[in-house]
Amino acid sequence: LEHARLYEQNPAKAETLLQQALELDPRFATAWGRLANSYIASGNRELAEEPALMALRFSDRLEPEDAWWLKIYKASEIDRDFERTKKVFEQFIAQFPKFVEVRENFINFLSATGEYDLAIDVAHQLIELLGDDNPSGHHTLGHLAQSAGMLELSLKSFEKVAELQPNEIKSWSYLAMIQQVMGLVEESEESLARQEALGSSELGY
Repeated sequence: LEHARLYEQNPAKAETLLQQALELDPRFATAWGRLANSYIASGNRELAEEPALMALRFSDRLEPEDAWWLKIYKASEIDRDFERTKKVFEQFIAQFPKFVEVRENFINFLSATGEYDLAIDVAHQLIELLGDDNPSGHHTLGHLAQSAGMLELSLKSFEKVAELQPNEIKSWSYLAMIQQVMGLVEESEESLARQEALGSSELGY
């Protein structure tokens, strides 16, 4: 708790506090994990490697979710084994099937590695998990499909977002964007007009 309170105010002091805790208990897996996360957040990924590995060494003392995130970090950032990273994500999801953040991160990973077909499958799983009336999953699928060159799917997804959230500027902004890419001039002009009518506030999903 003290680390969490201090981190936003003074990350360096928070890291010192964690190091002091580890001097008292070198098997304090949570402190190792938080130290690794602190280094990652500050861009010191090389420094994060040792505490991440130490946290995994004593992972029986971690919350299961924390241990899985560290396994993903080790596979993707330390070992650079993308096939292993995929397997760890899949195992994580199998153990925590309702954990939305895992699927979101898996989609980002697959998109970054160009595995769009699998990423789209996971995005459909995300929509099913969140519910068809939640715009967030459709929003994710819309951007993913556009990156994959699947413009019809992207258009359908952003149309769904606009249907669910007609009073949000971004709904019409993203719909207009894909309509312009597809050469749907009249439709994009209508979407831009809807966007302009809503003003300039930034609302997210």
